[in-house]
Amino acid sequence: MHEFALAQSLISAILPKVPAGARVARINLSIGVLAGIAVSSLEFGLEVASKGTPAEKAELSVKTVPLSCLCRDCGKEYSVNLGGSRANESDAYRCPHCRAGLGEIFSGREMTIDSIEIEENNSLL
Repeated sequence: MHEFALAQSLISAILPKVPAGARVARINLSIGVLAGIAVSSLEFGLEVASKGTPAEKAELSVKTVPLSCLCRDCGKEYSVNLGGSRANESDAYRCPHCRAGLGEIFSGREMTIDSIEIEENNSLL
């Protein structure tokens, strides 16, 4: 379960940003569709890793980042819809502009901290 290690890394990255006496109210993340992260496992990992810290009981908000590619043939950017039929799976990766094969993936595999919301003396900062 690599989500627990990710949760520990998130807490380590976030805590130095929290002023003394404040608490983390929300953690806003972007996670790519190909990142291989189970959000429910990450939530559980954060619950355990944040115990006794200012991030304990922080809400987790996740935005899903689609798979986006740059076509090597025509140079255009395109998104890949991974929710389609299995029969057309190979077509899902083709450039919709020139029908070339899978381009260079430039987003959809990442996990980034977009922001953290900090509460100090019951007011959001």
